[in-house]
Formats: sequence, structure tokens, C-alpha cells
Amino acid sequence: MRFGEVEAWAMRYEAQLRARLVRLGQIRAELSATRFDGTYDGADLLGYLEDECDTLRTALARVGQEAADRAHDAAENRAADAADAARDRRLCGDDLP
Repeated sequence: MRFGEVEAWAMRYEAQLRARLVRLGQIRAELSATRFDGTYDGADLLGYLEDECDTLRTALARVGQEAADRAHDAAENRAADAADAARDRRLCGDDLP
């Protein structure tokens, strides 16, 4: 995976997470104005939504690090491939295409 691909992946993933966070915030705002009685009351529902928002915030904080890790791995793979190709040329000389 090339750096540009990693960067594009990270941008798409971050946009998806941000959209989910906005939507959960909207739902939370709508539900906070409503009173619920029964098995799950309003506090339970709002608490659940806040937990989901926290999970998304944590995921957003990790996107940058994951993208950096993937870019680093890709760079290491390219360096290893280049080293292998150089070794093969040294060992095989003109026999390689």
C-alpha cells in the first residue's frame, strides 16, 4: 500500500467516523428533549449514546497513528523489495531481464 493510498484511506475513514459522531450527537439532542418511561429511561439511552460518541472520539484519535503505522510498514516493504532486487542483480548479474 502506497502512502497516498494510506492517506486516502485515513481521510475516508475519518470522514465516516465524523459523520457518525455528528449523527449520534443529533440523535442525543433529539432524545434529551423527550421523556422515556419503561425498561430503559431517558438517562439510559443518553448514556448509551454518550458511550458510543466516546468510542467514536477514541477511534478518531487513533486514525492518524494507524495511518502512520501503515505508511511506515509500506515504506519498510518497499525498502526490503529494493534491497532484494539489488541483491538479486548482484548475484545473478546479466541473467535477469
